[in-house]
Amino acid sequence: MTGMRDKYFVDTNLFIYGLVQSSQEHEHWKTDSFRNCLTDVLSSAELVVSSQIVNECHFVMVRKFKIDDAVAYRLINDGILSVASVEAVTPAVYHQAFELRKVVKVSFWDSLALASALSMGCTRFYSEDMQHGLVLSNQMTIVNPFITT
Repeated sequence: MTGMRDKYFVDTNLFIYGLVQSSQEHEHWKTDSFRNCLTDVLSSAELVVSSQIVNECHFVMVRKFKIDDAVAYRLINDGILSVASVEAVTPAVYHQAFELRKVVKVSFWDSLALASALSMGCTRFYSEDMQHGLVLSNQMTIVNPFITT
């Protein structure tokens, strides 16, 4: 099919950099870097996330950054829901995550995000927490946007 765009998935931690300025001054550059990355992604691919990512972002903003619930809602609505397609985590994704953990040594939550991205047909998975350049299922490459090659 012509006109189909690649699908890219963004992990929670990167959205947090884009939505919330860290109190750690040495991490401020990551906010600008991720925002530039997101602009590039949106110009070349379809951005997709799972409901897990939305929920984790909300939780981190309210718990870790002490952001008011309504403000976190607005930030997620404007910064994620307005630019990405969101799909629910299904039982099939849950099972795929379990099988994936046998092959790739990642946490439960990371395997769930990876399985979601694979089930959505993503070709890239942006995260700073996983092995940069790793290819899963001959389909999807993990990309750390903070590594310059």
